[in-house]
Order: sequence, then C-alpha cells, then structure tokens
Amino acid sequence: MKRYKNRAQTTVELALAMIGVVILFLGCINTFVWLNRVMAARQKLYDESRAKAASVPSSKTPDERQVNESWLPKLNTLE
Repeated sequence: MKRYKNRAQTTVELALAMIGVVILFLGCINTFVWLNRVMAARQKLYDESRAKAASVPSSKTPDERQVNESWLPKLNTLE
C-alpha cells in the first residue's frame, strides 16, 4: 500500500510543477507582448519627435520638459 502512496504523491508533485511551469511560461509570453507594444509605441513617438528635436530654439536658454510616461500601457500578467 505504501508503494502506491508514493506514486500518487509523485504524480501530484509533477502535476503541480507542470502547472507552475505553464504559469511562468504564460507570464513570460505576456511580458514579451507588453514589451513589444511599449517599444513600438516609444519608437513611433521618438521618430515623430526627431524633426522637433533638430530645430534650434531662438531663445538663449533651452526649454525644460518633464517626462510623462502615463500613456504607456501597464504590465498586467494576469490578463
């Protein structure tokens, strides 16, 4: 009887380990998808801002701009 208990325990442990691997794998995929969206959006904004960045302002002191990244999508691995 003890031999079958050990087999059952091994099966349960293996099942839990596989579930953990699947959850980690899905989290990695979701992170890469999020990173792809953010990098594409940043690259587009960067490309659009190059003409403005190349122009020289007529004032003697440059204008300071605050960085605001609230437009970026938040990473949500539980989607």
